[in-house]
Amino acid sequence: MGKFKDFIAQNRSYAQWARKEIIEAVRNNPDIPASEIIERFAGRMDRYSCMDSKTSLIFSIAHDVALDMLDELIAKGARK
Repeated sequence: MGKFKDFIAQNRSYAQWARKEIIEAVRNNPDIPASEIIERFAGRMDRYSCMDSKTSLIFSIAHDVALDMLDELIAKGARK
């Protein structure tokens, strides 16, 4: 069970890193729509995830986090 808990903790850490990177990019680029920044980030993470099997997991998780954030942004925009 310890390995599974470690795997979950690692995935959470990767997801937290991705969220922080996206938020920082959005804050540092106020003239670019957040959706565009998130889409670019997701594209980069998708490409990086295919480059090396040793680092694939972190970038795959970051890609998924970016798409989730984009979905949330779109959903919030649609409610307004």
